[in-house]
Amino acid sequence: YPPFIFNETQPGLAIDRKTGTASHSLLYFLEMLRFRSHSGLLGYFSGAVSERIPDDALYSGTGIAGRKGRLVAFERVDRIHPLWRVLKEGRHLPEKVDEKDEFWLLCITPLRISSPGKPATVRPLPGRVQMKTLAALTGPPVYFGGYAMATGRSRPNMPYAPAGSVWRFTLKGGDEKERAEALRLLNNSHALAENTEASFGYGHCLVGVCQKNKE
Repeated sequence: YPPFIFNETQPGLAIDRKTGTASHSLLYFLEMLRFRSHSGLLGYFSGAVSERIPDDALYSGTGIAGRKGRLVAFERVDRIHPLWRVLKEGRHLPEKVDEKDEFWLLCITPLRISSPGKPATVRPLPGRVQMKTLAALTGPPVYFGGYAMATGRSRPNMPYAPAGSVWRFTLKGGDEKERAEALRLLNNSHALAENTEASFGYGHCLVGVCQKNKE
C-alpha cells in the first residue's frame, strides 16, 4: 500500500434478521483500509448538472463517503505536481511510433476485465491500429460488489484486475503518426473499461515507454 494508507481491524456482530438481536457465536473481524491524517482522494467531475447544484459543490463544505458514511471535507486543489501533468498530457510519449516499439499500459485503478492476459480496447483506435499484448502482470483478482444507489439494487461481486496491473504491448497497423495518436488516446484514459465502469474511475490507465537495449 502507499504510505498514506494503513490497515485497521474492525470487530462486528452479526444480527439475526428475525429477532433484530445479536446472533449467537457470530462475532467477526474485518480488515479495512484507512487514510492517514492529512491525506485524501483527488477527483474531478465532467458533465451537465442541474442548476440547483451550486458551482462550489465539489470544493466546499462536507459530505459522507465510504462504508458507514465517514465524514469528508471538500477542498479546491490549488496545484498539481508538474510531473503528473506531464504524464496526463502524454508529453513523455514519442511523436512517431514504429510497430516494433514496446510500451507499458499501467492501470492505476482496479479494472473489470474478463481476460486479464489479453486486454482489448473498448473502442477502436484511429487508423485501424490494434494493441498487441506481449506480457501481463496483474496479480490475483480483487472482488467488488456493494449497493448501487442509482438503481437501488445490490451489485453482484465481480472480479477486477487490481490497481497496479500492467501490460506490455506494441501497436500494429496504420502509419507511424496514427500509432502515435493511438498511443496518446490510450494514455490517461479508460480505454479498457466500459462507460459505466469508467464513470466511477475504474480502469484508469497511463502509458509508459519501455527501455530499448542496445543488444
